[in-house]
Amino acid sequence: MICPDDCFIRWGGEEFVLVLGNVNDSVANTIITKIVKQIFEIKFKGENIIFNVSVSVGGTRFLESDTKYEDALIRADSALYHVKTNGKNNVKFEV
Repeated sequence: MICPDDCFIRWGGEEFVLVLGNVNDSVANTIITKIVKQIFEIKFKGENIIFNVSVSVGGTRFLESDTKYEDALIRADSALYHVKTNGKNNVKFEV
């Protein structure tokens, strides 16, 4: 669902960073929403149980005012915590 020039990075234990190149906010939101939906539809099998997992996504874009990549990560992290505290399995972009 992402382009070969995009970059998907494991950032921590359960956190990942996806860098999309040359897309506007609407397209980025559509891509991420599709990914979240597809992940939720996957059925996993455990001992005597079938389950699915949810994904919460906080997103942003690089701004001209960003002086380092951490500026964007702070906004994305803020959006992520908003999603986690408001129902999970969703996407929020913060610009």
